[in-house]
Amino acid sequence: MARFPKILRRARKDEKGATIIEFALIAPVFLFMLLGTFEIGYGIYMRSALNGAIQFAARSATLQDAADPDVRREIDDKVRDILKTVNGNLSDSDILITRKSYLNYSNVERIEAFTDTNLNGRCDNNEVYVDENGNGSWGAVGRADNGSARDAVLYNISVTYGTMFPFDTFTQTARNTAASYKLEGFKNTRTIKSATLLKNQPFGEQASRGAGSNRNCNGTAETENYYQEVYSGGGVAG
Repeated sequence: MARFPKILRRARKDEKGATIIEFALIAPVFLFMLLGTFEIGYGIYMRSALNGAIQFAARSATLQDAADPDVRREIDDKVRDILKTVNGNLSDSDILITRKSYLNYSNVERIEAFTDTNLNGRCDNNEVYVDENGNGSWGAVGRADNGSARDAVLYNISVTYGTMFPFDTFTQTARNTAASYKLEGFKNTRTIKSATLLKNQPFGEQASRGAGSNRNCNGTAETENYYQEVYSGGGVAG
């Protein structure tokens, strides 16, 4: 029995294997941080490519040639090719390109005038509004089209792509001592968006826009309309 305390003292002083235990504790956290750094870097790269693509699309579409749907199709296809070069897993359905035109810069995102009888800040309950863009619903004054000469056009591109690493699979279920819960914010897909606003070249007379007609709001939600062209059979429908 006298030897037992000596054995305990030697065991306390023995540090063999401690490094393995420390590595086992630190390695998962370090690996997760490393993968996260790669993922963030790739996201920055994707966003940079997206910003470059939308600037190309906006500048090209301001020219008179872009009034031709076939020319706009070529521009959109070029944008998709740029993004697919960065990420070969992207398909056309992953890349959404929309346009909305305004008479001038001061009208961008301006909401159509309406009579707010119930003072709730929205056009509803059959309140009267001025349908300036002629789309039959209350909202921003922009038109869902590519615009005409001198129009300000807001371009939006949205890209949804798969992550480099399956973080959602890693963190789908985590447990603590009290209950099981899901870690939020980890998904296997990312969606990035970019927008730019440019004015069409003065290649002709700006299309006349009327003062609008009075209409009544039937719903409670504002409707957002954007122009997205769909190409099929050599034609275009938007």
